[in-house]
Amino acid sequence: MEDLIDLYHSSLAASKESQNYQFTPYWDSKQERITSFACELPGGLSDAPDAAGMGIPAADAHCKLDIQALASATKGVRHVLSRGDVAAISVSVHVATLSWSKSRAGYLKVLGQIEPQVRALLAPRIFGFDAGSNLSAMAQWTTAMRGLIPWSFVHLPNLNFDFWRVGALGVRSMGLSVGSLGGGKNGGKTLAAEVEKLVRVCASQKAVPYTDNVGSALDVDLLRTQGVRLLAGSVIGDAAELPGPVGPLSFAQLQGNLKNASLQERQAGS
Repeated sequence: MEDLIDLYHSSLAASKESQNYQFTPYWDSKQERITSFACELPGGLSDAPDAAGMGIPAADAHCKLDIQALASATKGVRHVLSRGDVAAISVSVHVATLSWSKSRAGYLKVLGQIEPQVRALLAPRIFGFDAGSNLSAMAQWTTAMRGLIPWSFVHLPNLNFDFWRVGALGVRSMGLSVGSLGGGKNGGKTLAAEVEKLVRVCASQKAVPYTDNVGSALDVDLLRTQGVRLLAGSVIGDAAELPGPVGPLSFAQLQGNLKNASLQERQAGS
């Protein structure tokens, strides 16, 4: 635990140039405004390093990465607060970190040492599940977190889990990436069916549905119409070294931004 605490503080003190994590804005489709950010490695959660081949226990390796992410997210929250804004920042934490009692205890110890006003705006986002994962253990993790932070997320690779048997997971938001769902001949129908299932699962879990990797205004319209609350992706805004501005952003503005970007690309090409 002392090593993890030292790693957190050294990461916190590291220069901006040595920081690999970025902040992606999330748009609230109900409020029509940017309200929060995701802190993650460039490329998203799917590109996080695989610890299995590092020659050390996967939980230990992932835990160290998650502590570094926690330090970057802390910097992000402090930056937001310094502007006089309020915005939650979800920060990635791998399943392996939480599955092993020793690494879980270390992660929670570091989380508990963060100042309360910053911790109140941090939302661990659990990822790393695969098709064979058992989601029922998540309730134990979220219960342990609840005394430290008000929100927790879970990011799923797909919705092929037996949600009706696992009971309450205790997360405040559930979501997945939609970038690949809209492609192909029947992409629109596939996306609509998956989003409908996501919203249904979230309703049963009393969780807010979210999606990332959203790339078109057409997808935004479908997602918000079907009840997805939080959306991220290129159409919403690009990742940056520090959290950007929070505030109103209408669907009409998103459409306009996308048209302008498309026009600039065509002009550059000609």
